[in-house]
Amino acid sequence: MTCAAHVQAGEQGFPGQLGVWDERHLEGLTRLAAAIRAQDSVSSVQLHHAGIRSPKEIVGDVVGPSDDKDAGGRALPTAEGEQPRDDCIAAAKRPDKAGSDGREA
Repeated sequence: MTCAAHVQAGEQGFPGQLGVWDERHLEGLTRLAAAIRAQDSVSSVQLHHAGIRSPKEIVGDVVGPSDDKDAGGRALPTAEGEQPRDDCIAAAKRPDKAGSDGREA
């Protein structure tokens, strides 16, 4: 299993974290999948949204399910709530596409 891979640009959990939030990641994900496959192994990707645990110095706007003074996070309004879901769905498809070895993803 990979490290936790963040599904939104603004919800990174730690420096250098693997990203799956953009099509630009496909090239690197494809290299990673090929290297794993070359060792006769398979992998899975752990999707991750750091929420209120996102470091403010990395993401700026920390959001979560509710306001959190200690973490410096704000509640994600209902109007914005569908975006993380949609981003998770899109992010889940990228590693599959990258590891498809030419097959339909």
